[in-house]
Amino acid sequence: MTTPPGWYPTPDGVAERWHDGTRWTGVTRPGQGGRPAPGTLTAPAGWYATPGGDQERWFDGERWTKYANDRMRLAAGHDTTGGGRGSRRPRRQRNAARPRRGRVFKRVVIVAVILALVAAGAVAVLAFAPGDAGHAFRQVTGIRQPQRVLAEVTPAVASNDYRFLAEDDAGAPTRYDPCRTIGYVINPDGAPANYEQFIHSAVAAAQTASGLQFQYGGLVADTWESRRSGQDERPVLITFATAAQVRQLGEREFDKDVAGVGGSLEVIEPDGDTRYVTGAIALSGRAFAAMSAAGRVDEERAIVMHELGHVLGLDHVASPDELMFADNVGKKSYGAGDLAGLAVAGAGTCR
Repeated sequence: MTTPPGWYPTPDGVAERWHDGTRWTGVTRPGQGGRPAPGTLTAPAGWYATPGGDQERWFDGERWTKYANDRMRLAAGHDTTGGGRGSRRPRRQRNAARPRRGRVFKRVVIVAVILALVAAGAVAVLAFAPGDAGHAFRQVTGIRQPQRVLAEVTPAVASNDYRFLAEDDAGAPTRYDPCRTIGYVINPDGAPANYEQFIHSAVAAAQTASGLQFQYGGLVADTWESRRSGQDERPVLITFATAAQVRQLGEREFDKDVAGVGGSLEVIEPDGDTRYVTGAIALSGRAFAAMSAAGRVDEERAIVMHELGHVLGLDHVASPDELMFADNVGKKSYGAGDLAGLAVAGAGTCR
């Protein structure tokens, strides 16, 4: 039975979560409180509580106005001479654009209905819009910012022995959205028989270290090139290839053949921020066939973990104590620097 799109109570009864008709999203809203639901056409003009509960904002029947009321703060007996950030407390505006009683012409009613429909559409769009506009709207309406799928990770050992492939001017790395599950799929063409054994185990290790949830989406026929362009979110691809298919697999580092390459596709949001939307790992079918034949499953797993580090934004480091060292020196698990970097990679902002 298909669940229709809509808001549904959470098990604790405190909030409601949005189901988009296919899956549960990370968007929640309070179960009570008098806030208009996103997309409804019947929200009347009036004062509605903001998320913190200490203010009300005037909704004029079509849009949210700038008028705010601090009545909850007053009722609690707090200082009324100022608000947050040293600014004067907002006061209820007596001349707010409230509905007026009186005779209304039919054409005005028709226009008002059309405007209400347009406004309702804008409400629905803004309720789920990424970036500053969507965030501001959610703050006013009480719709909560999407929640992390998994808890943020705090490494057991502090370390600065990590680097990122892409950072902004302030040093913040490009990251995946921690409020969205990262799908991953496998193209098994050219893979050794035991490919699932080491791939799923490596993904689980990256998930634990980063606090980013991965979800397996099955087998596909996609190629490395399919993840090198585009703007849409797609599952991370793990594929086995030859040097003819992926040029980097024909290169040599430290006088050794390259066994794998990995990375993610970065896009720029309208507000100027960047994020990853998909990625890919190409593994040398020839090298992995040899490792599988020799029973070197731990080494296969370690190489996939290394490439997943690149997918999540980590660059190579100079220390051989880290799995993100460029050469394979027998390291089989993430080091302290790897774990610290992956934790930072997973600590992005929900969009």
